[in-house]
Amino acid sequence: MKRGGTYPVLFTGVTSSAGGFSCSQGQTTTLYGRGIEFSCEQYSIMHRAYLVAPYGGQYVFYASNVDDDFAFWYREEAYTGFDDSNTMFRAPYQDSSGPGQGLTTWYLQPGDYMPMRIAFGNAYGGSSFNFTIELGNGTGLVQSLFASQYVVQYACNSAEGAPFPYDFGDEV
Repeated sequence: MKRGGTYPVLFTGVTSSAGGFSCSQGQTTTLYGRGIEFSCEQYSIMHRAYLVAPYGGQYVFYASNVDDDFAFWYREEAYTGFDDSNTMFRAPYQDSSGPGQGLTTWYLQPGDYMPMRIAFGNAYGGSSFNFTIELGNGTGLVQSLFASQYVVQYACNSAEGAPFPYDFGDEV
């Protein structure tokens, strides 16, 4: 019996970026230019990774140009039990104001490995989202479409960052 509600998984892979794309209603696309082609409507994307803090201080996690919905978790909530009740922030599209945006901040020590999870979904119409991570002073560390040395798939030492406990599609 499968756990979780994130299946069926159509494609899984490793990417060096998150977000920074848009897709118009009626089009098809591939996820970050790889994998299978799919409709730009009725799909979801799940990212998980670790931010390796190069400096101590306040970090700002920001989503913008969201169409339809974006949710962000970090720390323990990124591993398991993630749901609407424990998101760090959501950034849904609003009919009255357009694309969603949202942010959260967290203080990190140099060398901290912080688990992160992004869920993005689109129902109908166009779809898009951008994601950035900045230091509190505005210095950019992670920007959509660009690889960052500060975002990694896993920690080299599990004591620094415990592995994500389940494969995609089996998560709870």
